[in-house]
Amino acid sequence: MAGWKRFFVTAAAFNVVVGATFLVAAPDALALLGFAEPPDVLFHRLTGLLVLCFGAVFFVVSRAPERYRALVLIAAIGKLGSWPWPPTPGRPARYPIPHSSSLWAISCTPRDS
Repeated sequence: MAGWKRFFVTAAAFNVVVGATFLVAAPDALALLGFAEPPDVLFHRLTGLLVLCFGAVFFVVSRAPERYRALVLIAAIGKLGSWPWPPTPGRPARYPIPHSSSLWAISCTPRDS
C-alpha cells in the first residue's frame, strides 16, 4: 500500500504544479510547450483549475487509497474523458494538460502493490 500512497502524493503534486501553472500563467506555459497562444486563454485557465482540483482529490486519496478508490475511478474517467475523441491522425494533441497527466500516470504506476 505504501507504493500507492507515494504514487498518489506524487500525482497530487504533479497536478497541483501543472494546474497552478496553467491557471496563473497559461500563455507562458503554452509557449513553453510549443503551442501557439490562442486569442482567449480562458479554456486553458479553466482546465488548469480542473487539474488543480484533481491534485486535491489525489492528495485525499493518498491518505487512504483503499477507502477512496471510488475517487480514483471518477478521476480516471475524468482524465480519459478529456482526450479529444476521436483522435485525428497526423495532428498533435490540442490539449496538453490532460494528456501529460494521463501519460504520467500510466508510466508511474507502482508495481509493488
